[in-house]
Formats: sequence, structure tokens, C-alpha cells
Amino acid sequence: MVSLAHLIPRGGGSESHLERAGVAVLTVGDLIDRLLDDEPAVVVAAAEHLSRRWTRPTLAPPEILDLLAAHPSMRRAADRLRDLID
Repeated sequence: MVSLAHLIPRGGGSESHLERAGVAVLTVGDLIDRLLDDEPAVVVAAAEHLSRRWTRPTLAPPEILDLLAAHPSMRRAADRLRDLID
């Protein structure tokens, strides 16, 4: 088993090895938010692609977004994406 404990700071304000290396940990929602900032058309196309592939039962893009919004980190990104799809 590999321990990653050395990567996480202990106690108050010390930064981790990951932070010193410039590595940021993102939630799925944070990643989608960043993609919406940089390439909104790509994110819209991905949601539409998911909708076309979802066949049992079929789901429209807004329904796909409802499913994604169930994830706590995805609520904001799903709302932003919903504004672009509607």
C-alpha cells in the first residue's frame, strides 16, 4: 500500500507538496465551470452528445443536466450549462 499522507499538510497553514508543485485539486463541478469559462461550445456539445447516446430511456439535454446537478459540486455548472442549452 502506498501512503499519500506526506502530500497533505498537517495542521494550520502549511502548504502541501502538491500545492508547492502547482497542482490544484478540482471537483468535477470546478472543472466543468472552468471549461464553461474557456470553451462553452465544447461543454454544450458534450451535453448534447450525452443526450443522443442516452437511449433507455431517452433523455433530453435538460434532463441530463438534472441528473448531473444531483452531484453537489455540479449544481452551479449544471445551472450555467442549462442557460446555454435553453
